[in-house]
Amino acid sequence: MRFLKTFFIILLIVLPLSIVSAQDTTVNYVLASVNCNSGIYKPNLPNTINAFRLLGKRNKEKIQPASDYTGDPKTHTSAIFWYDGMTLATVFGNKKPYEYFLESATFSHSRWNRYTPIKVGATIQPFLSKNKLSSVPAETTLVHICNSTEEEGAADCIDLSIKEGVIMEIKYECYTG
Repeated sequence: MRFLKTFFIILLIVLPLSIVSAQDTTVNYVLASVNCNSGIYKPNLPNTINAFRLLGKRNKEKIQPASDYTGDPKTHTSAIFWYDGMTLATVFGNKKPYEYFLESATFSHSRWNRYTPIKVGATIQPFLSKNKLSSVPAETTLVHICNSTEEEGAADCIDLSIKEGVIMEIKYECYTG
């Protein structure tokens, strides 16, 4: 009986540890070269709303005045484009529609790889090595990279969703303030 009681106590201690290790894991890095609107990790996107419309078949499009958070609604327009495997959220100047800044972009299909320097379907290790970042544990599911240690929303960040070391989705979150 004492053995059984000890066994259950050990089981109650070990079981939660195994559940924690099976959960999603995130690894965070700071990389100064991460920038949504310039530099080597900037997505290579067209520079006008009309050019965005020519990228491919859109599932949905939403054009509206910009929010106070992303720009002056009187002078800026927010545009969101949804494609199969790519979503783009931008803010354009009303007087200069060829000038915009990226709010966010998500790439989840390799057909859009020509628009981002990081590729869906590529292994994560060459990217980490190129940037002198440490390897990630095998169970890692998200690599979160920002250009500063500022709180969320105050830095440009890239989230790389990975499965077994392969990049499955790339998400840019861009500082707009």
